[in-house]
Amino acid sequence: MDLVWAKCAGYPAYPALIVDPSTEPGYTHCGIPIPVPPPEVLKQRSNKPNTFLVLFFDTRRTWQWLPHRKLQPLGVDPDVDASKVLECKKGAAKKSVTGAFKRASLHLQMVNGEITEQEYFERSKEFD
Repeated sequence: MDLVWAKCAGYPAYPALIVDPSTEPGYTHCGIPIPVPPPEVLKQRSNKPNTFLVLFFDTRRTWQWLPHRKLQPLGVDPDVDASKVLECKKGAAKKSVTGAFKRASLHLQMVNGEITEQEYFERSKEFD
């Protein structure tokens, strides 16, 4: 499960989580419940190589299949993360990307053991 900046045509790069399409109900990753991809999303799977299923950190929890070239690591290089957040100029979109980045950063802190499960769930309520 990797965190990435995922780029869809017509949208800014957006924080997302690469999810294994065979994820079973009830699966948790480092204490974080991972949603199961809906059947209609799985049916959209491309036969092209190097295509990944991502779950965006938006409030709707949107799924998308994207090629590797549309993904860039998130949480590895602070300069890249800062530039991606700043790419978005429009008010509502900028607010959405910033909120998603905060949710993704919280996820990363939990995975890295920097916060407890209780802290994760308490702080994640701030973004709902």
